[in-house]
Amino acid sequence: MQALILAGGKGTRLRPLTVYTPKPIVPICNRPFLLYQIDTLRRAGITDITLSLSYQPNKIEQLLGDGSDYGVNLKYTVEPQPMGTAGAYKFAEDLIRGLIRQGVDVTAVRRVVDPAQRGFGHAFGFIIERLAREGAVPMLPVLLNTYFPPNTPTSARCFEIGMKIAAALAASPSAARVAVIASGGLSHFLCEEAFDRRVLAALRARAIETLTQIPQEALLSGSSEIRNWITVAGMVGHLELDFMEYIPVRRTPLGTGIGLAFVTWGAGATRSDGQTRSALPITEEQS
Repeated sequence: MQALILAGGKGTRLRPLTVYTPKPIVPICNRPFLLYQIDTLRRAGITDITLSLSYQPNKIEQLLGDGSDYGVNLKYTVEPQPMGTAGAYKFAEDLIRGLIRQGVDVTAVRRVVDPAQRGFGHAFGFIIERLAREGAVPMLPVLLNTYFPPNTPTSARCFEIGMKIAAALAASPSAARVAVIASGGLSHFLCEEAFDRRVLAALRARAIETLTQIPQEALLSGSSEIRNWITVAGMVGHLELDFMEYIPVRRTPLGTGIGLAFVTWGAGATRSDGQTRSALPITEEQS
């Protein structure tokens, strides 16, 4: 089990004590206030703790370090612009309500009872362990039923949901900066290179008609994860696709394997006619 402590307040009602000292580490009985909370969690068996900071965050990190001195594992996330009490949770609520207003039915999960038995899987764990690493940031998991029939969404619906996610985020009053990461392979468990290249070429060209007309029969088994790519394409139409790499991996002579790809869209960069950087050229001719 993990814990999140909201520790970003300015402590205005404690001034002048908090002018140079963040409220969470104001000493009580010669001991930083935050350590009492950490001790309570440690005694309850919770040792993986994330601190959400905003006001003078460096002073808190310098004092507590990685938490090893206190028998816990501490990670930090810093709000560049304060989002208020429980701002990350409010932002999630903005997304949920925004989707519902646009006709997208969603299910909201407030907690995972036992992560060892039921969690969000490797798609989210990879981002935390391999991409974010020590730079923990608030994550809002969004799950799309790509795999389990009979109610898997069509490619057109995936693109539409992506556009509506972007609209809901844009309508939020939050000043949060948002990065979107989608996880999923292309074709598998049979590597269909020609098909993968057509999908990637459509992503680069923003060929909406091509993406939204991919038939359900082409999105079965592992290839169903392509729906995540289509959803993101609906979200990032205002951004420039700036990097693309594709590796067709075949494990046997029969072609079993997977199409592996990595694509990025430039944060804040609007679409233009600029050339896409590509570690391996992706063209329609190659398909």
